[in-house]
Amino acid sequence: MSMRRRDLLTLSATAALLPWRAGAQVPPVYQSSKYVAPKGVPSRINIAPGEPGERLIVTGKVMVWPRGLAGASLYVFHADREGRYTRDREGPNTDENARLHGALRTDAEGRFRYETIRPAGYGANGAHIHYVVNQPGYKLRMEELRLADEREAFASPAEVRGLKSGARQATTAFPDYVIAILPVGQDAQEAWHITHDIYLERQ
Repeated sequence: MSMRRRDLLTLSATAALLPWRAGAQVPPVYQSSKYVAPKGVPSRINIAPGEPGERLIVTGKVMVWPRGLAGASLYVFHADREGRYTRDREGPNTDENARLHGALRTDAEGRFRYETIRPAGYGANGAHIHYVVNQPGYKLRMEELRLADEREAFASPAEVRGLKSGARQATTAFPDYVIAILPVGQDAQEAWHITHDIYLERQ
């Protein structure tokens, strides 16, 4: 299901919510240096060149309300169009070994942009993209971007049931792990677009 460009812009504006009070941590496995982008990497990347699937372009900012944050590290990863993180169908489908991933740092105004393919969901999970966001002096943040045009985006965990498109919700177990359910639009070339702003909190 696609949305008109006007609808995308209207709904994207609703996603720019004020920062919430965050807790102490994200899951420990994501706290390693593996999920920190090297210095000097660009703010615009292509995660999946040549990968089969529908093209997806995500743009946004890392924010410390109300300003963008320069040089913030983003490590982005997701499943492929079949809902697989790895090519090996016999092994565990774990995001710790995601084949489709990329590291970038925000520009002087806090902006980032990446191109990839639209992922598929798996099991009870709808399509989603993971972020680990780091910046010295700020709390480590993990976000799970869900595609609001999929029914499964609102299915689980319990924290997201009943939320509407454009909403963000911190999880109970790990309050610095935030689920964002954001609208998706499609342009004339049939590429999908999402606007995703991420808010950090000072330590």
